[in-house]
Amino acid sequence: MAASSAFLYSGSDSIQKGVAPGAIKAVRGAVIRGRVLDRTGQPLSGVRVDVLDHPEFGRTLSREDGRFDLAVNGGGALTVSYSRDGYLSSQRQVEVPWQDFAAVEDVRMIAVDAAVTRIEPSAQIEVARSSPVSDADGERRVTMMFEPGTHATMRLADGSQRPLSSMGVRATEFTVGAGGPEAMPGELPPTSAYTYAAELSVDEAQAAGATRVDFDKPIAVYVDNFLDMPVGTHVPLGYYDRVRGTWVAARDGRVIKLLQAGPNPTVDSDGDGQPDSQDQLDQLGLDEAELGRLAGLYAPGATLWRVQVDHFTPWDCNWPYRPPDDARPPPPPPTEKPRPDEPCKEGGCVITPEDQTLGEQIDVTGTPFTLNYRSDRAPGRTTANTLEIPLSDSTVPASLRRIELEIQVAGRTITRSFPAQPNLSTTFVWDGKDAYGRTVRGARPATVSVGYVYPAVYATTRSEFERSFGAFGDVALGGNRARQEITLFQQWTRRVGTLAADGQAGLHGWALSAHHAYDPAARTLLFGDGGQRSADNAAGAQIATVAGNGQVGFGGDGGPATAATFNDPNGVAVGPDGSLYIVDHLNDRVRRVGPHGTITTVAGNGQRGFGGDGGPATAAELFLPHGIAVGADGSLYIADTFNFRVRRGGA
Repeated sequence: MAASSAFLYSGSDSIQKGVAPGAIKAVRGAVIRGRVLDRTGQPLSGVRVDVLDHPEFGRTLSREDGRFDLAVNGGGALTVSYSRDGYLSSQRQVEVPWQDFAAVEDVRMIAVDAAVTRIEPSAQIEVARSSPVSDADGERRVTMMFEPGTHATMRLADGSQRPLSSMGVRATEFTVGAGGPEAMPGELPPTSAYTYAAELSVDEAQAAGATRVDFDKPIAVYVDNFLDMPVGTHVPLGYYDRVRGTWVAARDGRVIKLLQAGPNPTVDSDGDGQPDSQDQLDQLGLDEAELGRLAGLYAPGATLWRVQVDHFTPWDCNWPYRPPDDARPPPPPPTEKPRPDEPCKEGGCVITPEDQTLGEQIDVTGTPFTLNYRSDRAPGRTTANTLEIPLSDSTVPASLRRIELEIQVAGRTITRSFPAQPNLSTTFVWDGKDAYGRTVRGARPATVSVGYVYPAVYATTRSEFERSFGAFGDVALGGNRARQEITLFQQWTRRVGTLAADGQAGLHGWALSAHHAYDPAARTLLFGDGGQRSADNAAGAQIATVAGNGQVGFGGDGGPATAATFNDPNGVAVGPDGSLYIVDHLNDRVRRVGPHGTITTVAGNGQRGFGGDGGPATAAELFLPHGIAVGADGSLYIADTFNFRVRRGGA
């Protein structure tokens, strides 16, 4: 895979620039493929695409059709970043395997809202509002209220800070229309329903490349209750941190109702229909001045989502969601029937009933060799390229809207949609081509995803949660329509393709008995006489020691891991490059077994205690570490048990 994709970043005219020498490893080489669109769904070219925290992979640009290819190292999750002048940046996380393609879903990039309000520190509340937005779900806009004397500081990419005396404030909604999910700044947590997200921004900070703008007083943000959420309902709130590439939960807001305007405005924030007490207003942080401005902007009876933010980044109001009660996933995958290494053969010419193939053998005069034909290795045979895919059983749930099918193979994504009907199946035949139109030699994994699509139902979290963004909701929020559907998937992988005989000898289905070939994707050795030996057909599971010689102690660093000694190994994790990390519990160390089997200590100096933060991990003191994880960037996270800390070691 690394060799076949090297054209992307090799040479002076390569389309992927800035790849560090040796950055793409042969054993881990992979390619991320995707497409960038604008708000209207048209291809967007010239978008810079790179990987968060991995400058060694360089960057590429989307082409005229909006598509891009980015060579990387597989072995874990990577965060793909998209940026272009005049558009709000986006990020998507994708799981990238070794030696394969990884498809990332389409991304839509949007320009900032045209409405801008000049905000400066003042003796009264300052108000900024977005342009009104309307789609099939309703009409809404954002209103931001700045308390008197509010000061702002922008945080630059290098970590420095700079005060802002005057601000051009905008609010740009991502979640507009059918393309809203693709326009989101980042993928939502799995329990959060697509609902409402907006970029709160300052022109001066955008121009300076700042990562966020912080305020010394909370900013009240109001959104029209366009989904008719019940008054008193908590509004789960979170923001997207582009520096870390993740969503972060903030304190919940509340759905409120303006009961009375005029000189003595009142609101209801608990749904009892009565004006809130002063204690309730204080808990919300809603003072008399803000109430007055609220009454001047909205009519009595208006219901609003009210949240408070302490900085400007993308902000999101998202309730949990769940499928309908009768929802169920698609049927299980078909049973795989691998070809036996020694199939049953009938007399005469070679006939193998199990896999329905025909063979013939001809002596080569004057040599000890034979020419051998097998119909399953002949060019043009499609059996090995064919998948039978079950889509539905004899019954389907009443709430099922449709069935979606996605097949990913050799960098290509094939999608089809089917009606919600029982007893459906389909046949897929791969043409043997990869994403660049090249004929593929050998087998390739095909990932099949069958999805049952249902209408989503908003749900509520426990009322005592102060930060419920991303939390699980199990009680349906009756009478409200979710803005998205929910899909339950059944995903499975099968190998398709074969190493045809013309790839061995160029003889159109014939091979010389002494000429063997190995198909690494199929893990199968193909003999020239028509036979085969597959690792998949090995009898029983096999176990082998990969680290430790069975003796208690500490030793072996720099040598084979199987010769090393441990003292209560307790916790393992696998890094993106295939390295094995082992918590050597009673030795107060973390040790690494590299891909070639050599063991080294990567954290802890063997002294029990706490110390070393800010210095080399191998000089740090640990106290009976217990548990370990490897981050997407290769960083090591260690549970330093009796120091009551979790500590991080660099990649």
